[in-house]
Amino acid sequence: MKKFILAILSAALLLTACGQKNKKEEVKVEPKTFEPVFGMSVEDYQAVLDKSLMSIGNNYRLKKFIEKYKSEQDVYIAAIGGSVTEGAGPANYTDGYFYQFVRVLRNELGRPGSAKTIFNDAGLSGTSSAIGWVRYQSDVVDVMGHAPDLLIIEFAVNDYMEPTKVRGFEAMIRRALTDNPDCAVIVLYAAATYGNTQTDMKPVANYYKVPQITILDAIKQPMEKGMIKKEAFYTDIVHPYKEGHTLMVDCIINLIRKVEAAEPDPIFELPAATKLSPDFVGLVRITGDDENVKIDAGDFNETDENCQTIKKTKKSDFPQNWCHKSGTNSFKMDINCKNLIFLFKEGNAASKEVSYGKAEVYIDGILLDTYNAAKEGGWNNPGVKVIIDEAEAKDHKVEVKMVKGDEDKEFTIVAMGYSK
Repeated sequence: MKKFILAILSAALLLTACGQKNKKEEVKVEPKTFEPVFGMSVEDYQAVLDKSLMSIGNNYRLKKFIEKYKSEQDVYIAAIGGSVTEGAGPANYTDGYFYQFVRVLRNELGRPGSAKTIFNDAGLSGTSSAIGWVRYQSDVVDVMGHAPDLLIIEFAVNDYMEPTKVRGFEAMIRRALTDNPDCAVIVLYAAATYGNTQTDMKPVANYYKVPQITILDAIKQPMEKGMIKKEAFYTDIVHPYKEGHTLMVDCIINLIRKVEAAEPDPIFELPAATKLSPDFVGLVRITGDDENVKIDAGDFNETDENCQTIKKTKKSDFPQNWCHKSGTNSFKMDINCKNLIFLFKEGNAASKEVSYGKAEVYIDGILLDTYNAAKEGGWNNPGVKVIIDEAEAKDHKVEVKMVKGDEDKEFTIVAMGYSK
């Protein structure tokens, strides 16, 4: 009996020891925290990041991107937007949010050393989503040679008076989700002291269930409370300092952390119909003649080497254009389309080197409007107009000619895009 009792006690002690050993081996994983900027506490900073999450949307595609990023596969990451995306604000544009994000993501998720990350910043200062949509194929897909696996879209501080009325923005989202069935789109609403257009864009982003981040809502209350000084965030009325761009990166990473930790949503099925209109879906940038386009450039037959440059290349983002410097022969184009986006260069009216003029635009022989290439404060940026906007495609004749008296002045058709 004594031996039996001793055996039981020994077994109990052994079980207790094993339990204690296992207890010691349990590793408590602390949740990741962000290193705050602007001198904020960790708790207050996390509250700002959480406030930026307007919508996580359907997480299926973003989880697929995270999975692919951690694998040996090559990944393609792009951002398209205005000057904030291009990296304006910091002393070095590579301290802009997109470049910071690409650097941080490797540490955040881990990435096999042999796997390639192909990334492309397609931000361009002063441009709206209408211009971004004209540029999408050439400046996003063609540059990488591949449709993106992750696309960040940022135009909310530039889309006031945008001429497609959000239809180009919708077409861009739809194109990204169609080209790559696993592409994750993140809509980023940057902040400006004058606000942004997130209210107009939100219904479209909601319709496609893509994640949305609002910097405007995130910093509003902290600025009102003095936790973030306006002059410490903004270099002017819209562009953040490096620390502001860092906050934007942390907002994106915060989204990624929450999606990574969440259960996967069902596969997102692209809606068969558009939210607003299919008008600008399938837009094609015009580079010359095709089966739907025939051009007689007339005296708009020179190439303007001084169109807007992009920071990453220091070269014109519109190298192929139609420039008039002198002469009376108009630009003529026969086109079959339902929509036509027209970009023209806005030069500095005070320039002493170039005399910019006005051009009349005719559609089917009827004067549509007159556009002035001389703009006060112009910096070779593209102005944008929708000059054909119809429900059905049909044949049109487009003519651009200098107004009387401006035949020896400069006017550049920077780019055009049409849909059928």
